[in-house]
Amino acid sequence: MVALLAANPYLGIKETNWDHIYLLVYFILSLVVVLLILRGIGKMKEKASQKKNAWDTFYKLSKARGLNRAQTDILATVAKKAKISSPARLLGSIQLFDRSLEKASPYLELDERQDILLESMRRKLATAKELWSESEGDRRQLARVRCSWNARVVLIPKDELEKEAVRSSADGDDGLVAVAMGIGEKDEVAKYSVQIRDISSGGFALLASPSFLGSSGDIVIIAGDSQRIPFTIDGVCAELRSIEEDEERGLNILHARFLPIDQELRRDIIHYVYEQTDKKKEKKKKAENARTSPSARTNNQP
Repeated sequence: MVALLAANPYLGIKETNWDHIYLLVYFILSLVVVLLILRGIGKMKEKASQKKNAWDTFYKLSKARGLNRAQTDILATVAKKAKISSPARLLGSIQLFDRSLEKASPYLELDERQDILLESMRRKLATAKELWSESEGDRRQLARVRCSWNARVVLIPKDELEKEAVRSSADGDDGLVAVAMGIGEKDEVAKYSVQIRDISSGGFALLASPSFLGSSGDIVIIAGDSQRIPFTIDGVCAELRSIEEDEERGLNILHARFLPIDQELRRDIIHYVYEQTDKKKEKKKKAENARTSPSARTNNQP
């Protein structure tokens, strides 16, 4: 190669201008860097736009749901501390609301007024209907179905649970389950008959009599008492998130989230939820077809 370059003057070939080559290389590298910077800026603008749209949707839905400014502000704070990418989802799922509040709690210093505001919003979510459609994506943790299954629960008060957890150095939800199961084996624990009203893979709602003495933060250990329950729920632990009084029927509605449960049981619950949802859709479709069939239109004619 060196010999060839040295022979260039004798062959009539001009000397290679390395300065031009270096300039071309620098130009290409500079162009690549500029393009990467422009792409990064475009990504940042797109992300900022998506974030703004997400918050705009959140505030619009908050207003549509009837939340006042104070409620909206504290819910926005929870969403930010829990790093929720789509804060509007907090207004449509009680499970996500509970998980986000739990995640954000270490970073929040709530006063009594803010606690009351959050609890009032939770009651609204607990009593609101949750709409679900397949087009909204994977919401297996959120979808729930109605049921009517008899069961029993063992009540573990929050104070007693915390004392035992400190004594045994238990940590996390798994530690709480172990402590709760140990307390539940005692003879003096309170036991109640309940009815499971609805269920999802994240938790359930229970109907209990007014004599139920539990409160938010307590743990219940559930045991199935109905042959209609299509899976085994004996020994499942759940944390009470709120208790709603149904004065008309003289009942308490207990909203609870599951503490860690077996993955196979979770899959069984998800399967049941989807199976019942499909049956409901099929039933509705058949009813609509029956109303719009030619024979039905003929029979409805005067």
